[in-house]
Amino acid sequence: MVLTLPHKPAGDQWQYYNLASRHTVGVIGRQYGKSTLATLRAVKKLMARQDGNHYWVSPVYSQAKVQYDRLLRHYGAFIEKHNKTELNAKLISGSWMHFKGSDKPENLKSDTLTSATLNECGTMHETVWSEVIRPMLAVKQGGCDFIGTPKGKNWFFLLWQQSDIDSEFSRHHAPSSRSPFFNESEFEKIRATTPEAIFRQEYLAEFVDDGSEVFRNFRDCIE
Repeated sequence: MVLTLPHKPAGDQWQYYNLASRHTVGVIGRQYGKSTLATLRAVKKLMARQDGNHYWVSPVYSQAKVQYDRLLRHYGAFIEKHNKTELNAKLISGSWMHFKGSDKPENLKSDTLTSATLNECGTMHETVWSEVIRPMLAVKQGGCDFIGTPKGKNWFFLLWQQSDIDSEFSRHHAPSSRSPFFNESEFEKIRATTPEAIFRQEYLAEFVDDGSEVFRNFRDCIE
């Protein structure tokens, strides 16, 4: 049986989709399609093995459920069975995907993993990686996709720096304007009406120091 993935990367998205190192770090602006691409990457890996065990971790349970519902909606042909209470799915290859919220850490420490995705990891506590997910990947020497929009210069920023010098990592940076879905004129409207630091962080995907949100053209706005 030949199955076709339900989404196809476009333009700049191919660069992120094709990253092949053990761990990847995607620092990416809003509405780029990073969650869609990360799901594609995860399913592709899991369909290539029978013993795959993957955790998708979002900052909170409700966000994990959104991603789980999208998996069921778009990847039905790849799924053998699923449990909406546990937010898991067994693929027809025999591999499993589990969707978790980092706000429920008691639900994370259990399995041996072959791979993981930390979605919007800039808003998670660093211990989700160092104390929970990293040890679960150790036995199988599994890899993790870290994706998110920056949130100050926290551990996600340090991870981004590490990914430039560690051979087990590769990385991809993309502002929202590289998204095939983001209209250029809308991008410029947002640029003109958004505080500079917020725009740089949310749309240019830059690591901005906390507390530096300054409106551009401030005097013009009040005259």
